[in-house]
Amino acid sequence: MSSSIATTLHRIQARCQQLFTATVYLSGEPVDEDSVRAQLPHPEWIPESVWRYARAMNGLDIEWYQRDAAGKILGTGKIGLHKLEDIYAAPDWEHDVDWDDPASARMRVFQPVDYYGEVSWAGLFHDEACDPGLYMFISAEGMMPYPLHLDLEGYLALLEHTLGYGDWPWAILALLPDDGINPIYQYNTDYTDEFRRRMQVLVPEFSYEAFVACYDRVRLRDYSPSL
Repeated sequence: MSSSIATTLHRIQARCQQLFTATVYLSGEPVDEDSVRAQLPHPEWIPESVWRYARAMNGLDIEWYQRDAAGKILGTGKIGLHKLEDIYAAPDWEHDVDWDDPASARMRVFQPVDYYGEVSWAGLFHDEACDPGLYMFISAEGMMPYPLHLDLEGYLALLEHTLGYGDWPWAILALLPDDGINPIYQYNTDYTDEFRRRMQVLVPEFSYEAFVACYDRVRLRDYSPSL
């Protein structure tokens, strides 16, 4: 399984470099698992999908852009997949959360996994709930993380379709029913139209229908988000 994750990540990196002006800042070697288990608090809480990712290719950091013939920027993208040991380090991010609010207390164990934007990232909780799911979070927006119903392997499968374009996780939200937990996230469902149009220009082989089919294939079944 780890070998397939490594293959996926290498394909993502290669395609970004083929299609775009891309800078690869980090391409991590597989994790030293024994060392990490000895250093991190409660390694037994780490989802197996995260371990498989770290055993395969522990970290990938790419920024890219594409211009047209006249030099106009057609699109930009970012993949900021942390190393496992950095995912579970003490978070150094800041955001607009009222720490005195009991509902926000759990944010202290919310760990960044992929910084796909300047203030936007996917992350997961590290506590006894052992929640394998990733959540979308926008720093300083005053909103709690929103579940994507994906583990890290599923997220990487979709990343192969999107190559980290823009704020691509918004396109996932359009595929989920409005559960009323964070209705503000539903305000941007029109992002899907832009996402489809831009991706078809940027990536010749992109198919929105294949993206949706991939999400349906990899989304977590019988999953109850812990937030």
